[in-house]
Amino acid sequence: MFFYKIKIKTAVMGMLAISCFLFSCVNDSYYEDVSDLDSQLLSLIDEKSNGIGPYFFQLPNTNDYASIPQDPLNPITSQKVALGKMLVHETATGGNAKMESAVETFSCASCHPVAAGFYSETYKVLVKAVKVLAV
Repeated sequence: MFFYKIKIKTAVMGMLAISCFLFSCVNDSYYEDVSDLDSQLLSLIDEKSNGIGPYFFQLPNTNDYASIPQDPLNPITSQKVALGKMLVHETATGGNAKMESAVETFSCASCHPVAAGFYSETYKVLVKAVKVLAV
């Protein structure tokens, strides 16, 4: 009798779990509704890209600098890219520090990491925490 009750409880719990799994997300939308602002932005992107869409503005992942929109009087070269990579990590440019002990100890990449598309807010708290812990 005892084992019979356990089997019934197990079967009921199993059926309950399966029904929750099958019917819990039936009416959920996995996509957010597009706001009016998003619609306007997408329309503007289509207009400015001559109907190609957002991919028109995506930069290539290769060293094919000719495919990148640029100033024809100042074309991108591999030497300029190498110089830019060096300068973004150069600590000698960090001379305007808030604390005297931090002069020339940080670079542009300290606050504007390349992996974040040079956007500072992504790693700002982490960078500050590391600097505080390093002192």
